[in-house]
Amino acid sequence: MPYNVTVDDISPLIKYSQTWVSYVSKPESDEHFGKTIHITQSQGAQAQFSFSGTAVYIFGARKSNYGHGIIRVDNESYDVDQYTPTQSDGTDGLYQQLLFKKENLPNRLHDVSLTYNASSGTYISLDYVMWTSGDDIIGAKNVTIDDNDLDAWRYSTDSGSWKMDSAYVGSYLYQTIHFIDADKATARVSFEGNAVYLYGGLFYDHGSFTVDIDGRRIDTLSGTANTTKTEIRAKELMYYADGLGPGIHNMTITNTPGTSDKKWLDVDYVLATQPDWFRGVDNNSKLPSLVGAVCGAVAAFILLALATWYSMRRRRRRNNSSFVDLLHENPNPYGIPMGYVPPGVGTSAYQTFYAAQHGNSDCSGTSDSTHKLIPALSATSVPSASSVNLIGSPSELPSNNMGSPGSFMPSPALAYPTTPYERPTGNAPVVSTQGAQSQFLYGDKSMLTYTG
Repeated sequence: MPYNVTVDDISPLIKYSQTWVSYVSKPESDEHFGKTIHITQSQGAQAQFSFSGTAVYIFGARKSNYGHGIIRVDNESYDVDQYTPTQSDGTDGLYQQLLFKKENLPNRLHDVSLTYNASSGTYISLDYVMWTSGDDIIGAKNVTIDDNDLDAWRYSTDSGSWKMDSAYVGSYLYQTIHFIDADKATARVSFEGNAVYLYGGLFYDHGSFTVDIDGRRIDTLSGTANTTKTEIRAKELMYYADGLGPGIHNMTITNTPGTSDKKWLDVDYVLATQPDWFRGVDNNSKLPSLVGAVCGAVAAFILLALATWYSMRRRRRRNNSSFVDLLHENPNPYGIPMGYVPPGVGTSAYQTFYAAQHGNSDCSGTSDSTHKLIPALSATSVPSASSVNLIGSPSELPSNNMGSPGSFMPSPALAYPTTPYERPTGNAPVVSTQGAQSQFLYGDKSMLTYTG
């Protein structure tokens, strides 16, 4: 769910024109948030900050000598009156008052400014600001990374040595601090999270610094605070960023002192906001890799399933298909084609041919062949020439390989006998009779051969 970020007026995140004054030692300062407040009475004086989120709230003081200011959010301007009369008991001033709020903003970067627009002799103030981050970080937690955690922090030594012993060390988190006055000295911290808070020290002799996140320059800020020489502002929010995305990020803080009297930089610790939904991701580049790995695993599973299905389908087709066993010891012979008799031979010769083919001189068809040749002797006598209708002359009959007419049935040259044939029951014995008419049954068809 969205969360609020509170930034005190002394934070480097708020940038002031030179005519603003920070009060930290006034008797009334205890009434202000963080015991600090910024005020101005200069026409056109401006305080400016930027944030990413959906709402912004500005707090300050109201007094009898305070006047009007103009607050601008992006391209819209609003008048703010900070005047309030002295109370009946003589008290002059109301503190930590909500001066302005703007809600239901689009979740993006917004620019906000407060500009003096009061009458001469009056003031305006700024105590602190708050904005609502639009990041959805349900179940998030803040992880503290102290400056002394050398697994996360790296301090450059090219331009000088970082110091850790200070008279103010007791004011910092865990009583540790890293500070340096060398130009271009860097402190780099690695963190995992969607948002980061950088805390350090603000002091009158601190200068400017830059912040880079993941190699990109984000901002130039100032660590200078309007304090006395004995009052350092420790554990102050120096920088904040959100919307960084999941993964490991690197933030680099570089010291960029402007003058010799404002050259120090302090770093104390960072808070990294880690939503539960991406905690444990190593870096930004590994999130797509993780998605790619998951997609690859799904694709591999689909391919494996398809390969298994195809293999089982082929095996099933092989099991259901018929084939010829060429290695079987006793293959079943093919039957003799219907109506085939070797050319130029009679019944006796055919019987010999059949026996040679089937290992049995009996033509009764006892073979297990699929097509059985069943011979049967017709009791009908050889028909006379008048009972046989010849079609064509003998010269028109087809010749066998030996030059004589072959025995075949049926043919255009011979006709069935006029006496109807009655199929006998059972298999008749094979009889070889010269000039006899033989009729063979092949399946349900009859074949007539004539030997002369």
